[in-house]
Amino acid sequence: MATQGQAAPEVEQAYSRALILCRQGEATPQLFPALAGLCGYYAMRGRLQTARELGIQLLDLAERQQEPDLLLQAHQALGGVLLHCGEVVAAYTHWQYVMARCRTQYMPTPAMPGCDLRVLCPCYMSWCLWLLGYPTQARQHSQQAMILAQELAHPFSYMFALNYAIWLDHLSQDTQGSREHAETSIQLSTALGVPDFLAAAIMVRDWSQIIHNRSEAGLEELRQSIGAYRATGAELHMTAMLGLLAHACGYLRHAEEGLMALDEALSLGETYGEYYYQAESYRLKGELLLLASPAVDDEAATCFQQALTIARQQHARSWELRAATSLARLWQRQGKPQDAYALLAPVYHWFTEGFDTVDLWEARKLLEALSG
Repeated sequence: MATQGQAAPEVEQAYSRALILCRQGEATPQLFPALAGLCGYYAMRGRLQTARELGIQLLDLAERQQEPDLLLQAHQALGGVLLHCGEVVAAYTHWQYVMARCRTQYMPTPAMPGCDLRVLCPCYMSWCLWLLGYPTQARQHSQQAMILAQELAHPFSYMFALNYAIWLDHLSQDTQGSREHAETSIQLSTALGVPDFLAAAIMVRDWSQIIHNRSEAGLEELRQSIGAYRATGAELHMTAMLGLLAHACGYLRHAEEGLMALDEALSLGETYGEYYYQAESYRLKGELLLLASPAVDDEAATCFQQALTIARQQHARSWELRAATSLARLWQRQGKPQDAYALLAPVYHWFTEGFDTVDLWEARKLLEALSG
């Protein structure tokens, strides 16, 4: 995993062989880490249903043995998979369990060898909190993970925390933060020789540079970094990575390429069961449809409505706010300001924090225009 990436075929071969050997004996202590390793591998390959089944096996095994450390690791493994499946509340519950019981000493994570569970936990909590509509708390957890990893002088844990901070920056549309964290992550993952983390960091850096500079050259670099990530065998996060490409295409007014990326993202989401980015994919599709042809209002509105429905099903308030803003802006243009205000206002007023973020700022400005 360290030298060839978490999704390299050799990872599956090693863990599968370990599992066979474990089952030839009785109550082998290596059974749990072998299962956990396979769970992490299949998650990285995008085979989330298989990873989920292994996560349930891990939790069942840990509960039967009533071993506290194993329970923590099982909740961690299952919580990570459920987050990508779009089951945000269930994922958050698992991570809450882990966060409340993490001890002060080093805690290994079999699905992510070399990463301290005390660092990994706030990383995932940050994503859960952002999706659930708590951007300030999400940022605090992300910073907590990076600070702890630095205090531990634990390079792999720090690289993991940086990677999750980078993607939290992208979710939050914080281009400056993503660029700064990406540069640090690129240096560290290059030094450690970890190809999948390196490709992911380059990808988000390229995206942030496109947003800042509207650079056509940056778009080609972004395409190449997505290809480099996939070359490691990894498919996890690919729906978000293609969404990132589509977002960049929108900035450069390459609507057709962006729409192709989103069609692939939505198809992959259905294939792999990775749904946490699905609402945003539909919202972006609506925006790009309008960019390609302002006359397709109905089709774009359908995409925004689909994004809203999915976000509400997942209790993903941040996606709901973004989708409601897009649909309200369309209705404003169509001469329906009262409908637009009635849609957006309750979503915006649900939030209690993060009013300095791009999403809440844009929603507030739109509400002021609608009520003026």
